[in-house]
Amino acid sequence: MNFDAPAEIRRLKNIIEEKNEEIRQLREAGHATFAFPSALGLTPTENRIVSRLLAASPNILSTSRLMLICAKNPAREANEKTVHVHMCRVRRKLAPFGVTVRNLRDEGYSIEKAGAERLKGLIA
Repeated sequence: MNFDAPAEIRRLKNIIEEKNEEIRQLREAGHATFAFPSALGLTPTENRIVSRLLAASPNILSTSRLMLICAKNPAREANEKTVHVHMCRVRRKLAPFGVTVRNLRDEGYSIEKAGAERLKGLIA
C-alpha cells in the first residue's frame, strides 16, 4: 500500500476550507452584500465575488472558496473553469474604474489595496 501523507493532508485541508466557506455562506445568507453601482454592470454572482474579494482585500481568496461562491446552489459545486470565466468578466468590468484583480497561480485571486479603496469609494 502506497500512502502519500502530504497529499492526504492537502486533501483534508481543502475539505476543511470548503466546509468553512459553506458555514460562512450560511451565516451570511441573511446579510446583504455590498451594493455596487449599476454602472459596474455586475451580475448577482459577480457581485458576490467582488464583495468577498473586497472583504478579503488585500488577502487572497482561494479558488476553492470562489468555486463555492460561484455555485448558485450550495449542493452543487462550480469548477475552476467557472471561476476563471467569472473572474475574466469581473476584471473586464472593473478595469475602467482602475481596479485590478490579481491572480496568484495555484492560490487564488485578490484585489490590491488601492483598488479596494476605489471600490469602497464607489459604494459610498
